[in-house]
Amino acid sequence: MGEYRGDIPTWIGRQPLFDAQMDVRAYQLLAARSGDDGEAAPAPDVAARFWTTFIELGLEEVSSSQPAYLAVDRDFLLAGCATLFADERVAFEIPADLPLDPTLRTCIDRLVRDGYRFVLDDFRPAAEPAPRCSRSPAA
Repeated sequence: MGEYRGDIPTWIGRQPLFDAQMDVRAYQLLAARSGDDGEAAPAPDVAARFWTTFIELGLEEVSSSQPAYLAVDRDFLLAGCATLFADERVAFEIPADLPLDPTLRTCIDRLVRDGYRFVLDDFRPAAEPAPRCSRSPAA
């Protein structure tokens, strides 16, 4: 995990996730910290860079009563940080291309058995072949 530096400002944004009736059902929490040039820079390492923000503000303050979708990485999961959140309050977003070695797979399996939810970020299903049409003989 990266090194947390409390002297660098952190921004937390929340993007509402709606159901078919346009009711908010969850929030995707987006975190950024100020880069060297003062511009917001993406920061996928939630555990190291934004942990203090969630502890200071509280997840309830950031996501109201709705579940929160948090982008996490391998280090976050293997360090056991996931269990510091209540399972009913979060869904962990993992990159679709994250390599699932046996250690990470065991960790995720255990968390799922304990009630935690996972979603794949940027998942794109393999292209399905177009249906084949039978050719009719020319008349």
